[in-house]
Amino acid sequence: MVTGALAVSYYGRPRTTMDLDLVIKTCPEESEKLSKTLVRAGVKTSVAKIASAWGSGYRIVTCQDTRSPHSLDIILSDKPLRRMKGTLLGICVFYHEPSQLILAKLRMIKSTRDPERQAIDKADIRSIMESRKIPLRALSEGAIRDGTAAILRGLLRGKYPKKGMKISTLTLRDKKSSASRI
Repeated sequence: MVTGALAVSYYGRPRTTMDLDLVIKTCPEESEKLSKTLVRAGVKTSVAKIASAWGSGYRIVTCQDTRSPHSLDIILSDKPLRRMKGTLLGICVFYHEPSQLILAKLRMIKSTRDPERQAIDKADIRSIMESRKIPLRALSEGAIRDGTAAILRGLLRGKYPKKGMKISTLTLRDKKSSASRI
């Protein structure tokens, strides 16, 4: 499933990138099979690198394409993928479902200290929300669960509704903050 900048480009604003971000549903026992498949496709990786990613909190494997300067970031998932059908260069692909992509971007903002990276992710979220109908109640529940409600609240405050968006008043509360109405 395609995620990251290419998914943002599909749902919102066009954005350049030097990598392809994919979410792959797999399990630790399939690390060797995944590694062999990637190597056959011209991507430099190893079973050890994939196994190590399973042990990390983020489950991300960064691999280098052997034929170009581009890289591939693979997010490993053992859960069902929430995805939407679309096209990429005329090829049928699955994209990260927009609200799940926003939640992933919120988690990255929370874990990233680089202000430039955070600004890019915030702009990505805004562009998706301006271009797509997003179920805000479910989004807010996901942000509360992930501990990113304060970030979402900051993005929504004073920014919406925009361009005809209809947003009902939501209450966002995370574990550390009191309730705040948007």
